[in-house]
Amino acid sequence: MSEVERSGELARGDRARRLSKRHLASGLRCGKRLWLEVNEPEAPELAGAPIPTVLLEQGRKCGELARRTWPDGQLVGDGRIAAFDLERAAADTRALIDAGARVLFEATFTTDRTVAIVDVLERLDTGWRLVEVKQAATCNDDHVADVAFQLHVLESCGVPVREAVVMHLNRECRAPALDDLFVTVDITEEARALGAQIAAVVDSFSTMVDGAMPAARIDVPCVSPDPCAFKPRCWSGVPEHHVSTLYMMRKKDAFAHHHAGRQRVVDLELPVPKKKPSATTLVQWRQQEALQRGERIVERGALALALSTLRYPIAMLDFETVQLAVPVWPGCSPHAQVPVQFSCHTVAAPGTEPTHRAWIARGDDDPRRAIALQLIDACRGAATVMAYHASFEQGCLKRLAEWVPELADDLIDIHDRIVDLLPIVREHVYDPAFGGSFSIKKVLPALVPHLSYEGLTIGKGDVAAAELYRVMFAPPDVMTDAEREYVTDALLEYCRLDTEAMVQLHSALVALSEG
Repeated sequence: MSEVERSGELARGDRARRLSKRHLASGLRCGKRLWLEVNEPEAPELAGAPIPTVLLEQGRKCGELARRTWPDGQLVGDGRIAAFDLERAAADTRALIDAGARVLFEATFTTDRTVAIVDVLERLDTGWRLVEVKQAATCNDDHVADVAFQLHVLESCGVPVREAVVMHLNRECRAPALDDLFVTVDITEEARALGAQIAAVVDSFSTMVDGAMPAARIDVPCVSPDPCAFKPRCWSGVPEHHVSTLYMMRKKDAFAHHHAGRQRVVDLELPVPKKKPSATTLVQWRQQEALQRGERIVERGALALALSTLRYPIAMLDFETVQLAVPVWPGCSPHAQVPVQFSCHTVAAPGTEPTHRAWIARGDDDPRRAIALQLIDACRGAATVMAYHASFEQGCLKRLAEWVPELADDLIDIHDRIVDLLPIVREHVYDPAFGGSFSIKKVLPALVPHLSYEGLTIGKGDVAAAELYRVMFAPPDVMTDAEREYVTDALLEYCRLDTEAMVQLHSALVALSEG
């Protein structure tokens, strides 16, 4: 069972209120969040979207490939034990250890208040070696904390751990040779150094979840590294256009303002630099002015000048990609973003109807040469290739040029013709509805209200990525031909709207520049 699956199952099924490493991470972020996760496991905020198929499948593949390092390893329960059947899993683990097992996969250990499920537990001459397998391409502080927690649980159960390592993906690995897919990093000393701290935190958290829900003021953990699921509940009284939505405002500074009573963007006294203001400062001033006036701000002259540099025909381009933790196509590394779909709307001249081209991979054959050929043809003759947040499209083109060298010149030519529409918006327009963001999902409803992602079968990028994976890799017994065709059509419609949005947004900007 993958790490993602285990965390979800434990959240739903651990009726003994045992704390896992996932709970540890939540508690370190916010005590109230941990309390809610433990005491309200069925809270609607935790229902969320199902775990994407791509994460589950890639997690399984990583685990299976990592286990090949230990061909004599034994899987606890032979894979039949559900994660919530902790008592049986722990008993089976102990029985295998007592029987002399050398290597265990999914070894499970419980105390009255904690649970740890170890990816790989290897017997040494004087103790055990704990191996944590990660899909990440590096070892980070969070991984060290995970291992330190597991050390705490195992040693509480009388299992002496002599070594602790993280086994993560190797950026230098290239398919089809996967012998060097993993890199092993010894973090024994770092994990041990956290031992006393982890023990104290576990005791504190165990006491806390048994008491009343702790108070927690809103702060950085509400929004970083991602929005907390319980944010809407905690932020019910926060004013619109909160200070944290100021463009490029550091979260730490934003909440310092909040706690000092300056909760709205309009409450701030933005600094006036002595020298020429930076581009970020200009955007912040424009945002604050728009909120103070309660209306859209447009720098018409500068906007018209920026738009006048765009030469027709203009091809509006958008890619969708898959990122496979375990690469399958020659030359690909773990987590490489491989373009597998594009949409291109081309406007030949001002006021003309755009033409549309699209391509999507169907099946698991290597898509790179096929998409490159289609893309070159779609962009042929365009004087300008436009993208929104163009660094993504440019990165895709560079990678395609490396992977399909015989087409590299044409692909780099497209790369060099790309113009980013995002900074044209950011540097000349601010609408209060942007909410401090210049993502197309925020800009489009404000400037092109008649065009919306609402109602699409697939309306979000993360969902599109997961569904692309299913369309390409799900076997026939998992996804029928009819379902595959339905999802493929939905993906084409989603990507089509991305480039149609650019066509409409460009037109709206032209209209704004003309007053």
